[in-house]
Amino acid sequence: RGGQLCGDPPRRGVPIPDRPMSGRIGPRLLRLLGIRGLIVGITFALVVLGDVTGGLCLEQRLRHQCEPEATAKLHRVALITEDILSARLTAPTQQHVDELADHISTLIGPRVTIMDSDGNILGDSSLDGDELRAMDNHANRPEVRGALATGEASSTRYSATIDRDMLYLARSYAPRNAPSSGMVVRVARPLSELDEQIITLRYV
Repeated sequence: RGGQLCGDPPRRGVPIPDRPMSGRIGPRLLRLLGIRGLIVGITFALVVLGDVTGGLCLEQRLRHQCEPEATAKLHRVALITEDILSARLTAPTQQHVDELADHISTLIGPRVTIMDSDGNILGDSSLDGDELRAMDNHANRPEVRGALATGEASSTRYSATIDRDMLYLARSYAPRNAPSSGMVVRVARPLSELDEQIITLRYV
């Protein structure tokens, strides 16, 4: 009765224990994907890895190409700065030099810092007033040391003054109207601008 046929063993309420999931996932996944699917998946992973690695290598190559070009541009900016100083510097006071630094930066773009040969800041296009007077002596900055030793030097480093990574170029400079008053002209641009240029070139 109740649908049970003669000869059938009596039904009992004993549950059949499940096999552990870990023992079934591998074979089931293999059956679903097949060997061909696994090969496609592995190939895709290798392609993605190769693209990431290739992108990093390309970025490094572009940086090696772009950084010298950016440094050369800063060199030209420093020369222009020196020409303007020679034409307009009438008194090496901090107020006058700072006004010239602000004016030059407005004209040509990069940050401009002017200091005496001892590394004391006379003018900076990013700072004015009390902030300018509170700036540390820059004689130990690598680009300044190099400029005082060899005439010109560059460096890439973090600027605590403006809280950004910067590319710097500094030149030793003697004003025409006061050749005994040695100065250092330093120009700089944020590395973020260089990174934007590299990103643009990657997708050209």
